[in-house]
Amino acid sequence: MSTSDPPVASFGRLAAAALAHPDWPADTRPKQRSLATLFSKLDREQDLEWLADRIPVQRILAELMNRPVADLRQALPVRRSTPSERLVRLDDLRYGRELDLTKEPLCPGIPSRVLQPATWGRLAWRAPSGAGRSLAGAWLQARGLATHRVLEGPPDRSAPLPDRGPLFLEITGWDGPQSAAERWRTWAARLSAEPRPVCVALAHPPTEPPWEVIDSPPLDDVLPELVGWVAERLPADGLFEPERALTWMRRVALPSEAVVTLGDALGLLGMLDEVRPRTLHGRSLDEIAESFVRQRLAESSEEATVSSWLNRNAAAALLGTIAQLVTESDQPWNRPRTFDEWLALVPQEYREGIDVEWMRAALTRDSGQRLRGADLAAAARKLPPGGYQLLRALEHARILVRDGERLRLRPHWLGSTLQARAVHELVSTSAFAWGAALLRPAHAPRVIRALFQRARRGDFAPAYAALELADPEEPASAAAVEAATTVIGLTAACGGNVPADLIADLVSEQDRLALILPDAPPRPRITHRELDEPEPLLHPGAWLLGVYALAELAPPRRSLLDPFRSARPEREARTLRRHVYPELLRLLQESTASPIRDRSSVRYDALEVHHGTSSSRHPWPLTIYLLVDSLRHAVGAAAETPLPLELPSAVADALADDRLSPDLLQRLDELPHALPALVALCATRELDWPRFCRRLWHAVDPRGALPRHFDPPSKLVVELWRGAPTDWIRRRVAAQLPLPWEHLLPHQYGALLQSGAPLSAEVARFAPLDSLLELVSRKGVDALDEAARGELWRRAPRRVFPLLHLALDRRDLPEARRLLESLPDELTPESLEALSTRVDVTALPLDELHPLRSWLAHRISRRVPGWAEAYRLLHRIEVALYPLRHQLF
Repeated sequence: MSTSDPPVASFGRLAAAALAHPDWPADTRPKQRSLATLFSKLDREQDLEWLADRIPVQRILAELMNRPVADLRQALPVRRSTPSERLVRLDDLRYGRELDLTKEPLCPGIPSRVLQPATWGRLAWRAPSGAGRSLAGAWLQARGLATHRVLEGPPDRSAPLPDRGPLFLEITGWDGPQSAAERWRTWAARLSAEPRPVCVALAHPPTEPPWEVIDSPPLDDVLPELVGWVAERLPADGLFEPERALTWMRRVALPSEAVVTLGDALGLLGMLDEVRPRTLHGRSLDEIAESFVRQRLAESSEEATVSSWLNRNAAAALLGTIAQLVTESDQPWNRPRTFDEWLALVPQEYREGIDVEWMRAALTRDSGQRLRGADLAAAARKLPPGGYQLLRALEHARILVRDGERLRLRPHWLGSTLQARAVHELVSTSAFAWGAALLRPAHAPRVIRALFQRARRGDFAPAYAALELADPEEPASAAAVEAATTVIGLTAACGGNVPADLIADLVSEQDRLALILPDAPPRPRITHRELDEPEPLLHPGAWLLGVYALAELAPPRRSLLDPFRSARPEREARTLRRHVYPELLRLLQESTASPIRDRSSVRYDALEVHHGTSSSRHPWPLTIYLLVDSLRHAVGAAAETPLPLELPSAVADALADDRLSPDLLQRLDELPHALPALVALCATRELDWPRFCRRLWHAVDPRGALPRHFDPPSKLVVELWRGAPTDWIRRRVAAQLPLPWEHLLPHQYGALLQSGAPLSAEVARFAPLDSLLELVSRKGVDALDEAARGELWRRAPRRVFPLLHLALDRRDLPEARRLLESLPDELTPESLEALSTRVDVTALPLDELHPLRSWLAHRISRRVPGWAEAYRLLHRIEVALYPLRHQLF
């Protein structure tokens, strides 16, 4: 600040002038003394990040000190932390304070095992870009817990690794071609033999022993803690409100396709500190992203000739750039790219700019008239700045951030949102374009999910477009038709109303395209391996499921893709057993793995299953069982002993015939989604819900372990428990085995109340209160065990006190004593009042007086509420007993 012209007289005067400036940000209003102190630190090159993040403040200071903004910014280099540093500044939290890796905990969302090298062994963390792997590695190294190394691609023998100590390897920039995959497996096998803890973090970790694969926790599970962690890092004068942020994240952000990783969540929480709450109300994430880009550019843009154009068009240009990336690049959007690589992705209509000096010379030469500079500037403001200036403006706005010699799109949530929107718009255009995107492993998962979502909504336009484009010689066309077959077939299998002509045309086109090989199931021509993110819709089994679902509904025709009308059912059954069912089983198992379930199309509940008076929705892979059931009845069982995928069908047949054995039912535990599949299959056999429940429970031993599918209780399982026969419930209670008490119905509790055995605390907590009190009034508190009595007191003290009063009035002292022994501490004063007013305690028989004395002494020893009154009552009794002590004791 000593270079200002004229020099700054004092930091206090500079602070006063800055706060009085009409353009000073309204959301940053520190006191003058605090701001002067901060300016003093800036002058000593401390806390420069505060100024680097506040572009409007930079302009004001430059104006007050009469210096160019560029001179001021030269002192504010963008500092990116390296793994060896102790202090790290998070790009996604623009105004957040630095994180001290040696003293502070990391943000929630990183697996705890990753931060504990002693537990690693051979640990593989499934961590795509944005999962926090760089931050975790920096934290481990800063604390001396492990050595952090970042490798571009699978490591080889030349990789510079330390000889000893825990090793954390972050592997980036690898899309997994076969040669690299083989090299990774060789290296992983060599590293497995080393006697030290190793953790690798990458998108596609090794699955071979001895590697243990772990995943990041679901974002929804850690979101409250993450919001609290972010709130502690942001300044108090910001716009971040934790409760509002948590609500908005759950209602708007998490349900979208834009929030996949921890980085997405952190970036969105940081964005909530930059925008006013009213700007979020009623707006989609796409609209918020567009406003965010405009705001960043408005803060950073200084060139009047481009600022108005950027304000109107930069968001669309950036979206077009991401759309080009989806169709033309094999690399995901979050990979850093050179400036020229980004420039090549800018759409042509935004790439060409205008040279203002050239325009002045050309116009002067042609007209022979001298042009005013103001007129020329006004005309230039109406013209686009060109791709070069566009990218420079995005870089200056810190939307494109330097990563060495390359540029990376930031914040992470913005890139995810733009990619999701670009894909959504892409599937509305040419089928060749989204077919080409399906050929890119980095983008295919999002494209096919967008197609599936549109098909589920009844929008079949992309599928018709793929058929119109159909050209077997073009890979993009083949990919489009095969993806359309998958999503339309699954939509039909889930009960969607698909036009008959679309079904027939897809089956006909797939009959031309399908790859039929000996000793193998039919396959699509375009398969997808080593995807950037997991997506079961791209599994060969999903295509097979879609093809067969459509073949079942299509008009009869001679086709190798129609197993339902095969002229040789025995050969078809053999093909199903050897090739088709194993492929479908792999799809089912892989689609239920936790990271796939949480981040892929499996999280869409596409199939509705009715049960009793309600229904529940389930993931689309459940339709595998429905298809196998149809095949089993069309072709016959594939084996004498039901294969795993045939089990729900076999169990449904046994239930329909009322001959289900416990052993056959127990085998269902081997399969995911087996219970809802069984319910759906029984509905096709016209087995109503009461009969289904009765026959199913008859095959379950009430004295044994329950099937795994009965826990934890889902909506379907709750309905199933409510259909459990009362005699089955009684026998399970008699065996002292657990029940989901909170889900049982009054008639089931009614049967338990009539059983005669002492009832447990769970019954006292959940049984109908009137029935429970009527039982106690009729049979006494002996109908409940001691824990149940205490639970009844806590549940309805105002209705239990009359029972105590009645026992005291009747001089039923044993009953009163049992009620008092289970009395909660906080009710002691009221019970002492009842004893004092309703009974002359000094006149009680000695066999009842001694238990009362012990009860009072116990309450006094624990200093419960009212213990002083208990002491006075005990004193009265002791005074009355004192003359008789030698005779009695």
